[in-house]
Amino acid sequence: GPNMLLLSSFGNGIGTFNTQTETFEKGIMVNPSWINCIKKDHQQNYWISTYSGLWYVDGELKGNRHYSSDDGYLPDNSVNYIYINRQNHVWCATNRGIMILNPMTEEHRHLLVGHSICSIEEDALGMLWISSRDGLFRYNPDNGEMIEFGIEDGLGGSEFSRAASALTSSGMACFGGINGVTIIKSDNLTDSVIPGKVIPR
Repeated sequence: GPNMLLLSSFGNGIGTFNTQTETFEKGIMVNPSWINCIKKDHQQNYWISTYSGLWYVDGELKGNRHYSSDDGYLPDNSVNYIYINRQNHVWCATNRGIMILNPMTEEHRHLLVGHSICSIEEDALGMLWISSRDGLFRYNPDNGEMIEFGIEDGLGGSEFSRAASALTSSGMACFGGINGVTIIKSDNLTDSVIPGKVIPR
């Protein structure tokens, strides 16, 4: 309901906090038990990232579905972060790349296979910024162009932290890493001056 917050945990599954009564309830969903993050999609359903794959749970917390590398969906079962784009597609950041899933058709594809992906944010221009353990990437969903950035391009460091990201009210993407925070002012960037290197498709 509108007064209910979902709480993830390491080992005790999902609990709730009622903001009206200020009471906790734990263990409302015990499998999966180790949870990295929970995201709600545009249909008010939940997507849960875990160390054992991706879970879909309906808005009533009753029906669920599990996606994993065993069934060919995920490049790796350790899902660090989930991003829901404007088309309600689910982007899963795993330790071995990204899975993009259309929940309506079950169609899926992979990006940046082999990279340990930490987080994903969409800027005010519609570009997706992807942090990883070995650099930062900008993905253009309109043409599929992927550009990689490293220390040589001005980053304070190339190793970012899991789920350490935010989007400011002005549309700037922020990513936390072992050497501090990187802030992307993407409206100041143009393709003619942007550093980094284009990754062949």
